[in-house]
Amino acid sequence: VILIDTESPGRDVMEQVCLVSRDQPRPIVMFTDEHDPGVMRRAIQSGVSAYIVEGIQASRLQPILDVAMARFESDQALRAQLQAREAQLAERKRIELAKGLLMKMKHCGEEEAYTLMRRQAMSRQQKLIQVAEHVVH
Repeated sequence: VILIDTESPGRDVMEQVCLVSRDQPRPIVMFTDEHDPGVMRRAIQSGVSAYIVEGIQASRLQPILDVAMARFESDQALRAQLQAREAQLAERKRIELAKGLLMKMKHCGEEEAYTLMRRQAMSRQQKLIQVAEHVVH
């Protein structure tokens, strides 16, 4: 967990938070005196997991850290799911492109083109996306 204590987080602090979050993601807790909701939103968008106004109190520190870590883990899981879905969508688009090319080359219908690709994938023990990439290139 990274702890930041600042009176008012300026542009430089936000840029550093962005860099740290991008290169080595980890929970970040920012303690500040800044009440501005706009600043708070920018801090969260930059990668801050917990934005705490009016200083550090020892009795609250552990619960704050626990919440920041839980929120960070939740955000990371959502990002991983989003990346997986984006990869699946990209694969489907490539498979559809390959299927379209096969339909033109073989003068066949969509179902037949898909069946040809599936058969080739099974006979070569490859994934459908690998066959699709071969067709596209």
